[in-house]
Amino acid sequence: MTFARLGRACAVMVLAAAAVLTGVNVASAHAGIESSSPVNGAQLAAAPRVVKLTFAEKVHLDGKGSRIIDGTGATVPAKVRAKGTTVTFTPLSPLPAGRYAAAWHLISVDGDAVEGAISFTVATPNPSGTPVSIRTVPKVPTTLSAALPGSRTLFFSTAAKAGDVEWTSKAVSEPITWVVKGSGTKASAKGVLPVAGTWDFTATLENGTQVLIVKGKVTIAG
Repeated sequence: MTFARLGRACAVMVLAAAAVLTGVNVASAHAGIESSSPVNGAQLAAAPRVVKLTFAEKVHLDGKGSRIIDGTGATVPAKVRAKGTTVTFTPLSPLPAGRYAAAWHLISVDGDAVEGAISFTVATPNPSGTPVSIRTVPKVPTTLSAALPGSRTLFFSTAAKAGDVEWTSKAVSEPITWVVKGSGTKASAKGVLPVAGTWDFTATLENGTQVLIVKGKVTIAG
């Protein structure tokens, strides 16, 4: 699959158009997040007492469901607080072993809606499985390391050297973003898919000023 040759301005237009078609706010695609503890995709030996997110500008909660989600898709009782550029999720009791996502719905200082999620595992083994091919639009040879919950890697046979993948599901509708890294002939992105079910993804694959938007879905077995 070759990339469409786009100038920088065209690339921006394509990204904006893709956001409109998928219902994703361009400003919220990366959620303005600068860091998190634990880091997105972490495999932790012990449960964190607090999940902490740091954003590029001041934010506040918009009351639409910032929460911690466990591996069954249920909401974990937790206190969520926004102060300045920091958002904290404090579970009311220690997180047991399992897989989790921390999802946020915020309003930035400029009044923009900001949403997203990070995911991680706690003291739980990563099940191995058979790699599965994923049909994408447009067609790019794409493989997920296993169709099971846990830490997974998405592989693309593509000229991309950078980009990102945004995953959403019924249980986690806020996008979980994986970073794409590539060699110019192959690319991959790694992170945690915390729950079973159908996951949709939109990959933005970049090679200099050349950009390709790829969509696909995969069913993760419970």
